[in-house]
Amino acid sequence: MAKEKSSTEYVQCNHCGNPRVSMEIVSEHTITHSQDHDRDPRGMYEDFYTKYELIKCPACHEFSLRRSNYHGMMESTDIFPETLYPVQPKSPKGLPPQLLHEYKEAMRARSINANLYGMSIGRVLEFICEDRGAVGKTLAIKLEDLANKDEIPSNLVKVAHNLRLFRNIGAHETSFELTGDDLPILDDLLQAILLYVYTAPSIAKQAEERYDRLRGKSSKDGSDSKAPETS
Repeated sequence: MAKEKSSTEYVQCNHCGNPRVSMEIVSEHTITHSQDHDRDPRGMYEDFYTKYELIKCPACHEFSLRRSNYHGMMESTDIFPETLYPVQPKSPKGLPPQLLHEYKEAMRARSINANLYGMSIGRVLEFICEDRGAVGKTLAIKLEDLANKDEIPSNLVKVAHNLRLFRNIGAHETSFELTGDDLPILDDLLQAILLYVYTAPSIAKQAEERYDRLRGKSSKDGSDSKAPETS
């Protein structure tokens, strides 16, 4: 009789981004961390365990590794596995909620198909233009408008145009096709735009707010003093 396959609860696949999928447990290994039961005759010292699971996504057929730490008295519902591989990439700081949603959708598309990623990046660019009040009938004109308003520096306009061109390749049937080799370039171009427009200003604002709080605390403590003037 064939051994019945075991599966996980519904989890997200960090490869393809599928948010609810039950994965096959391909292999598992448990390590026991024994406690000193002689120290407590009531048996209050429970053994602790670390379980590693290699799981396979039925959608993209990629493998993930996750780890669970628990002790013998815990219920299964109290065990929260941690995905060790692949690690879900962190989103850039400072993105508005809707743009963050579009960015995450683009990251999901990235793990599926390079052409789909190129098209998703186009949606991200369109939202940036809308969020920053760009004017124009086409994406190219909107990007130029952002540069004229100093929303993005002129040298980043070329970066944005390159993203737009990659989007067009992904969206339209041409003699060119995006491949996995193009993904790092698309990543760098997209990050350059988001870093300048959203992340850097967000970090600067946090630093200013932190500085103001420190100055306020220093003033209340009576330790605030003017810096010596330099000639």
